Amino acid sequence: YYINLCLFTLAVIMVFIAEVILFKFQIIQLHKDSADIEMATPLAQDSGKSEGLDVIEALGPDDFVHGFVTTKDQAQIHFYLYGPNRPVKVALVMGLTASHTHWDEQIEFFFRHPSHQYSVLCFDNRGTGKSSRTRGPYTIHGMAQDLAQCMDEAGWAQGVHLVGISMGGMLAQELALMTPTRFASVSLLATLAGDGNMLHKLPSLSVCTAILESNLPHLSDEKRMSKSISGWVTPDYLKKHSAELIQKNLKREKLAGGKCSPDVAKWQTEAIMKFNSVGRLHKLEEAKLPVLIVVGKEDKMICPAHSHLILEKIPSARLVEYDGVGHGLFEQSRDKLQQDLVAFFSVAETSVISVSASPAPLDTTSLISASPSPAPAN
Repeated sequence: YYINLCLFTLAVIMVFIAEVILFKFQIIQLHKDSADIEMATPLAQDSGKSEGLDVIEALGPDDFVHGFVTTKDQAQIHFYLYGPNRPVKVALVMGLTASHTHWDEQIEFFFRHPSHQYSVLCFDNRGTGKSSRTRGPYTIHGMAQDLAQCMDEAGWAQGVHLVGISMGGMLAQELALMTPTRFASVSLLATLAGDGNMLHKLPSLSVCTAILESNLPHLSDEKRMSKSISGWVTPDYLKKHSAELIQKNLKREKLAGGKCSPDVAKWQTEAIMKFNSVGRLHKLEEAKLPVLIVVGKEDKMICPAHSHLILEKIPSARLVEYDGVGHGLFEQSRDKLQQDLVAFFSVAETSVISVSASPAPLDTTSLISASPSPAPAN
């Protein structure tokens, strides 16, 4: 009885904290003006250098393009394409409130890969970066349609390796379910499928507290960012790299055009809470689409059990867990993740080519650098 009472009390506290966070998103918006809901201003003609990332220097006109697509509701979604004429297509989808600038190190890795074979497409999700800050509500399906339109504009109709992290992983699931034939593989990083229970989607109590504190007024940018990043890396990693992480992410935020609007954060959060793909993931299994699932064992933002649930629904997928890593595995396990993705893309390319001759499930055991974990017992 007392255990059940404690669990119920904890659930009530977490719901209360979530409601407070959403309330804060609504009332705390410094210097808000009407520009928050206006269309993003299109960029000037491409100067040959990335305006979203300074890690790639002096790109030539054949190396980098960017532009906008206009959606049915007149939103403008900004996309970037690096190495447009290369054969292996990689689409990177970022998570909650983050623009494409958080992929900077992955973009640099793929663009500068010695093979010179990777073409990288990335996006500013609706409401972030230079994309339109349109009024909500938002949905995962609607934001996925935004990204599908960007892929259409880029001419990416097939053979795409889709990579999404956190909310971006939810968008990746939705994109793959919409048009599985567009993709050569799907990599789902630190994400969830949703099961209709909002309580299961809440972060840990410590992360909820950090999110709430990061949105308090009158904090310096450094303190605000410190609170924010504490939710997606482990305490030991943060202790060792705090100054570097704060400055790096403040720079990303500046390059993206500033902090995400609290209204957009609220609308994206609501979209996550309503998302549910559990009953549809079997379609990816039926489509024989290669799927890689990656999660940090110390993820406090999205419980690793969600990755096991995705594996349960897509048995042919490969689950890789990183020891001692939190939610921001693209940061904390950057090199390992990048090598694992390259290995998975290579095997997936072979699988797609030989699928008619060899219908056996994809086997990446020998190519994934991290030690894989067995599927949980049913």
